[in-house]
Amino acid sequence: MERESLIERALGRLRGRGSAAGAATPRPRALDGDPPPPDPENPLGGEQLSLGDLNDGGRREAARARLR
Repeated sequence: MERESLIERALGRLRGRGSAAGAATPRPRALDGDPPPPDPENPLGGEQLSLGDLNDGGRREAARARLR
């Protein structure tokens, strides 16, 4: 009897009609190794740079060159 109800709950989840306890269980967002979903603010991903960051990067690069 218990086994049948477990099977029915599992089939219900597969059909999208899980039990109340099953419906409250959070689903994982991504499997291991899957990339995270894209950020709506930055859909291409990567680091966002402003002109100030670019100017500062140029100063850093010049300082590194002086230290070499």
